[in-house]
Amino acid sequence: MLLRIESAIPEEIQSGVYNWNNRNRNARTIVVLQLTLAGSCTFQWDQNRAEVDAGKAMFFSFNENSSYYREDPSAPPYHNSWISFSGPTAIDIHRAVWEKAGPILPLQQMPRTLENYQNLLTSYKKGIWANQWRQATDAFRFGIVMLEELDAMFQPKDPIERCRQRIAQDYRDPFTVAEIAAQENITAEHLTREYKKRTGSTPALDLRKNRLSHARSLLRSHAIPEIDAARFAGFRDVRSLRSLLRKEADDT
Repeated sequence: MLLRIESAIPEEIQSGVYNWNNRNRNARTIVVLQLTLAGSCTFQWDQNRAEVDAGKAMFFSFNENSSYYREDPSAPPYHNSWISFSGPTAIDIHRAVWEKAGPILPLQQMPRTLENYQNLLTSYKKGIWANQWRQATDAFRFGIVMLEELDAMFQPKDPIERCRQRIAQDYRDPFTVAEIAAQENITAEHLTREYKKRTGSTPALDLRKNRLSHARSLLRSHAIPEIDAARFAGFRDVRSLRSLLRKEADDT
């Protein structure tokens, strides 16, 4: 399965000194979203650390360089709930979340994600999924909602930067420069002028480069037809991809 829920615990209580280390667990990769219900713990990754108190969640995976712990034996008990996921899609979602927000998520500020999280806990406890495909669908929907809310929370305020971010991250969607400019209530000419001041390139050029690079990777790695590579890379038709590939071949 590309995505699967391995386990889910509605509430777990840890008292006193505690240390959970994700490094060298000698297990297949499991991704865990763990929500603090009461009390707190410290999450450490690489050279960083943060307190995870009530309403916050930590998103970690087995075998990564991270851990969470409690050092004060007299501290109030740490109440948490968690869901563990496995599969390539779980790893992709984990990577995307870390790129957007890091490992600590303010779930109390993410109402749709929190609601979906609680629904998954309830569904797992009651065993209501008819089959693994239904479970995978609900888990995937949860991941999408989480990424959508993080996008909204961490979206740049500057319209030019938002356009730059879309070109860098969402180029697989078949939009044009004029369309993303219109969504920001600016002209394509203004976007191109301001974009070039900041990057030295143009939005149209960067969009073509990103799409061409991805299409080339698909053609080499997966040996799929050009028409599919074009669609998956964000080109609206295969002719555009073929034209760029021919130009690239002529230039070399």
